[in-house]
Amino acid sequence: MTIAAARFVVVPGASGHIAEIHADLGQGLPSVTVIGDELMAQSRDRVRAAIANSGEQWPDARLVVTSSAPVISGGGGHDLALAVAVLAAAGAIAAQSDSGTVFIGELCLDGRLRGERAILPAVLAARDSGCRSVVVPAAALAQLVEGIDIVGARDLRSVLAWLRHQQHLPGPDRVELDYPPPATDLADLAGHPYAKWALEVAAAGGHHLAVVGRPGSVKTMLAQCLPGILPPLTDTQALDVAAIASAAGDLDRHPASRMPPYVAPHHSTSVTAMLGGGSAASPGAASHAHHGVLFLDEITELSSRVREALRVPLDEGRVRIGRAGLTVSYPARFQLIVAASTCPCSAVRAGDCRCSPQTRRRYLSRLAEPWADRLDIWVDLSPTVSQLDTGVAETSAVVRDRVAAARAAAAQRWHAHGCLLNADVPADVLRQQFRLPQSVLAPIETALRTARLSARGSDRVLRLAWTLCDLRAGTTPNEHDIAHAVMLRQRTPLSHQ
Repeated sequence: MTIAAARFVVVPGASGHIAEIHADLGQGLPSVTVIGDELMAQSRDRVRAAIANSGEQWPDARLVVTSSAPVISGGGGHDLALAVAVLAAAGAIAAQSDSGTVFIGELCLDGRLRGERAILPAVLAARDSGCRSVVVPAAALAQLVEGIDIVGARDLRSVLAWLRHQQHLPGPDRVELDYPPPATDLADLAGHPYAKWALEVAAAGGHHLAVVGRPGSVKTMLAQCLPGILPPLTDTQALDVAAIASAAGDLDRHPASRMPPYVAPHHSTSVTAMLGGGSAASPGAASHAHHGVLFLDEITELSSRVREALRVPLDEGRVRIGRAGLTVSYPARFQLIVAASTCPCSAVRAGDCRCSPQTRRRYLSRLAEPWADRLDIWVDLSPTVSQLDTGVAETSAVVRDRVAAARAAAAQRWHAHGCLLNADVPADVLRQQFRLPQSVLAPIETALRTARLSARGSDRVLRLAWTLCDLRAGTTPNEHDIAHAVMLRQRTPLSHQ
């Protein structure tokens, strides 16, 4: 009796864990028994053909194959590990169970290795598990991962030659993550100084933003400017974003970059498209916007089921998808911008609107509490003379530098409390360790007395005040910061029509 094993990676979502395939050759009539799920059984004939077409001999004995974990990736990423385990049990190659090498890739019938849709999270899981090396299909984009030896192979024949020390397999070339210019620069947006300032505050503190205005009031253009004023993604953040794209099979269309992602689903989108799901439990728009911006235009047209479903990632920063008795989890920590028209007729000019005040109130009531209470900043984009301003506007790069400095100050202050952004600071930390003098809080007290602010809204005002303080390079928010924060927090006049 001969037993051999080979490692592969199970990827449920955008992260994975190491598993092993065991092959046992014993006495008895030649047969193959696969113990495990249906995907393992489907691999049997495919791997057998690949081994034969690679010039190797399928063992003429009683073979039992099993996996230490269910194969749930929906593909054949375990094929290569299965072939290595079988051939190691047959003595054709050395045992690999203690080699520290992970084998990832689906085998074609002729022995060629085909790339896996979740190759990047699989390689990251191998590195994080302490494995020394990983064999992947040559076409796979794994060169972004450091801390593990990565070798690329075109077929099973070359993998076996490498294991027998007969052939060298090339490693990936180092690829530098680029930071492309923003699709929309803030300097391209004429006028609207208050809206630009509010966008800068949102970027500096990680605050969610609501924009209300008539069609043609640059709501979409304002949202498109946000990624360009956010700090570039770190290597870890860029890999997180790329891993989600890899899990969805979209890495070719959305290569890894330091630019924060910008995702803008249509208002007719479904819960599955927004949060993820389907037969392969693919990530949705909320996860694709991780570390970036999720823009929901015409938020009042979004179905109530989608709006309610979004409360979970907004509160937890994560999406969980149930599939076949298994829960798949994807990160979804994004910055939200919502835009709404002032009435259902979408009249460009106020004089053309024939909607009654009651109709407008009912239309915008879809942004009612508690969903809207998660939006820290409200901006009214009603037409003003300021939008005709033709002066020299600041570029996104200039604003981005101020945002980065403010975020650095916040990270230094809150790091010991487990958060980096002002928007994420727990209420008890704000009210106890960083309690402000009562005289400074006067604008909040006034807003509470006049019912312009809720108790939860007062905590959000405090977070906004700390962001305003960081933007002016202050040490503690003053009464002016609090007053401006209350102003930013107020629902716009248009949203109350």
